Amino acid sequence: VFQHVEAEVQEFKDAMNTNQDHLEEEFGDLLFTLVQTARHLNIDSEKALRRTNKKVEDRWTRMRQLAQTRKLN
Repeated sequence: VFQHVEAEVQEFKDAMNTNQDHLEEEFGDLLFTLVQTARHLNIDSEKALRRTNKKVEDRWTRMRQLAQTRKLN
């Protein structure tokens, strides 16, 4: 399974030297492969993405609060 992910990552990297349409196509292929890998591992990919979004949002909130506290904004 991970060999397929690695192959898709390489195809995505190779597409960075081409046009935007091809890059987007390869990015889509990579996302699809990652979601399928998650499915095989019984991971809810939507839940995992929501969890990561929340983690990043919380981190930015803490950084903004710290910046306001230190008057860095």
